[in-house]
Amino acid sequence: MDEIFTHRQKECLRLLKDYAADFAMLEKWSHECKYHNDKEACRLAEYVSEEMDRIKEEAEVCGWTATRVIFTAGGMRHSLLRRE
Repeated sequence: MDEIFTHRQKECLRLLKDYAADFAMLEKWSHECKYHNDKEACRLAEYVSEEMDRIKEEAEVCGWTATRVIFTAGGMRHSLLRRE
């Protein structure tokens, strides 16, 4: 049976899934960092933020680009990804 998605399409979907999961974790940790002064959460939020930037760079070959800029509870800026 033929595959529904090509290898590249699967990789692009994985990147989008990873970005969405990281975004959810960033929201949680940014809140804990800002409103509860949790230093470990601040460290994790910064790490996830860097991972999201890496994913955005990788996703450019998939046609995904940054669109809307959003602010997390901790004041971090991130862009949502959109397919062109």
